Amino acid sequence: MQGVKFHVGSARVSREEQAYEQSLRMQVERLQRSGCDRVYADIGSRDSDDRKGLQQIISMMEAGEVESLAVVRLDRLTCSPVLFERLTKLMKAQNIPLITLDESVDIHSMDGLFSADLRVLFGKHELAMIRHRVKKSYENRRARSKANTQVPFGYRNEGGKYVFDHTPVVCLLSDRPSNGEEFSGRTYAQISTQIIETFFEVGQSAGKTVKAIHSCYGVLKFKHTAPSETNLLVFGQDDDFHYSRNKDPRAGVLKWSPDGLRKWLRNPVLRGHTPYKTRLPNSGNVLPQQQWDIRYNTHPDQRLLTDAQWQQIEEAIALNRNIRGYGHKFTGNPNTFIGILTCARCGRNMRCQTIKQHGEKYYQCRSYAEEHSCDAKKMIKESTAMAAVVRELAAAAERLTAIATAPDDIVEPPEIQQLRQQLQGLDSLGYNLAFEEAKQKIQSQIDQWRQQEEAKKSADANNQDLLIRAFSDSRCWLELDKKTQQEVVRSLVKEVRSVGGEVTSITLKI
Repeated sequence: MQGVKFHVGSARVSREEQAYEQSLRMQVERLQRSGCDRVYADIGSRDSDDRKGLQQIISMMEAGEVESLAVVRLDRLTCSPVLFERLTKLMKAQNIPLITLDESVDIHSMDGLFSADLRVLFGKHELAMIRHRVKKSYENRRARSKANTQVPFGYRNEGGKYVFDHTPVVCLLSDRPSNGEEFSGRTYAQISTQIIETFFEVGQSAGKTVKAIHSCYGVLKFKHTAPSETNLLVFGQDDDFHYSRNKDPRAGVLKWSPDGLRKWLRNPVLRGHTPYKTRLPNSGNVLPQQQWDIRYNTHPDQRLLTDAQWQQIEEAIALNRNIRGYGHKFTGNPNTFIGILTCARCGRNMRCQTIKQHGEKYYQCRSYAEEHSCDAKKMIKESTAMAAVVRELAAAAERLTAIATAPDDIVEPPEIQQLRQQLQGLDSLGYNLAFEEAKQKIQSQIDQWRQQEEAKKSADANNQDLLIRAFSDSRCWLELDKKTQQEVVRSLVKEVRSVGGEVTSITLKI
């Protein structure tokens, strides 16, 4: 008994197309009206061979389940000559007609097949030309250090420059004037500034910052989760078109995740720079920032972060990942010396525990506590470590106030001096496109080094100022609450080494 055969339709759109949902709807509905029993709709490039809908159609052809194949246009099927040859062989072997609603194609005649092959080749060439134009457009944008088309929260692209986005986005009842005057609301730029201020206020924690912002703007969480988005849709002849991009119901401009906040804070745009080539060309995976092509000071008057703030953020993110692990949920106040106090014998971090009968926190070598691979058994009290740190900080503050400190000039190391010599050598050779690209890369390396040095210098200056203000007068330190004391210590102390219940050395960040 012969199996049931179907009139099959194939629809396809690319994510790069504008209004691709409407285009997909139009294709599906037209194919349904043409008599298709099933319509397989893909979201992907025309040169992709592994589209799920297309592969399902091929499987049905091989199983003898296809009566006819319909598409709106041939370029909606494929522009791959290899794949098209495979399809035509299957359709000719089983006498399956290829129906194109907007074109006249007959693959069962020599002239018709030749015409179809040419259309596929022209489609491949057209796609290559489109990609070439896009590539050249991005290269031109990079050459002129223009802003990217996708901008981070708080900014907009105006004439190729990053500028603050002063578009009102939300109105809070607490901001409503008492006299009834009109209030336009808080802008994207204002909320961006608030997020950064909150990050530092809550102890440089991304998770706590997200909670505070959500609480401020009334962003709620839902118990249900949205279904995952698919690149394949299947419709029967009488099915209504439905397609959901499946955004999280919690999503929106004020819905943040800790990971998303960390990425936003580390975006060079917030420091006045413009990044390019941030992803791998084929996979789209994000590259480490060290491999990005960053153009420095492209919009210095539109900065949300200073170099010193960025340095603090980088250190806080690195420390949080080191002491708690990426994505680990943490509640309560962090311990003062976690990630700072290390064993002087084995060099490993010490872990904290509270002994109830003493009512104080103690730190012990993690190697001894977990593996007994170190003989540093004796614990150190947090108060003992704090007393030693305070003495060291007070002495450092006294030394700084005793001398007149002037900012030192940044001295370039031999590697940077060599890069400058290479730059001068290329300048002397005259204009050449290849030379210009090489000069741009060399200048980018020099700018990156200088920005890092200036950020360190600014952070050191801020730390010195904090040290003098907190410890030049003993009464000032004693009047600080415990949380502030903890923040000061973590801002100024790089490492404390201990063994036998005593502090052996202290390394400051200044």
